[in-house]
Amino acid sequence: MKKIRYIPYGYTMQNGQIIVDEDEADVIRSIYDNYDYAPIVDDELYERAVALKTARQRNTFEKNREGIDLLRSCTRCAACGAPMHRRVNAKLRIRESWECTNPECGIRVRISDTHLLEIIVSLMNRLIENDSLLLPKKKRRITSDQARAISQEVMERLAQGPVDESYIIERAKEYARQLYDDGDTTTALSVALARKRMSVMQPQSSFRPDYFIDLIDHITIGQGGIVRLITKTDACVGEDEYDSNENQ
Repeated sequence: MKKIRYIPYGYTMQNGQIIVDEDEADVIRSIYDNYDYAPIVDDELYERAVALKTARQRNTFEKNREGIDLLRSCTRCAACGAPMHRRVNAKLRIRESWECTNPECGIRVRISDTHLLEIIVSLMNRLIENDSLLLPKKKRRITSDQARAISQEVMERLAQGPVDESYIIERAKEYARQLYDDGDTTTALSVALARKRMSVMQPQSSFRPDYFIDLIDHITIGQGGIVRLITKTDACVGEDEYDSNENQ
């Protein structure tokens, strides 16, 4: 019956003690000599490379943290408009996600901090290079006191009896002008101020908190990781489409 060997190859038992078996040890040394490759770089260069990589990772983390801290208070759900909170799950490949705080919506979008900031930088550069994107799309204004007064006036005149058609047309035009005033002073002033700030801005290579604070009111994140910037002039700049203002 073959004896079972419990002593590792390269060693032997002698007088009750485990010692090196020189014949077997020569075989092991030969294997290491023939198949162990010399290192490509020396230990000093390797350590320097590891240190440089660690420093770059730390620098990226610090830059991302500043941007993400700013976004925490101005990120909204694209579906319902509610604030979104950032979540982190270290067990997943993409650890970061943004979750809508509205329980009736509750969408969650998984997007890394680095990718989110890269998208914002790209959209900010589009904005800086084309200030026409600051112009908001025309939309119905909130009914003003003047518009309500016109409506009340017309209703009272109609209640008194027949009214001349030209009067109705004229007052309807005035009512519409109050609702859709192309020369809105507040919007024009906001756009002028934003354009003045943008005139000294250059396209970014990384996220600039000062640029963001000057121009952007908030961002929205939607399903599929669609990100949009909402400017302080109430214009929308998104990565998923070219804003119609860009061609105006």
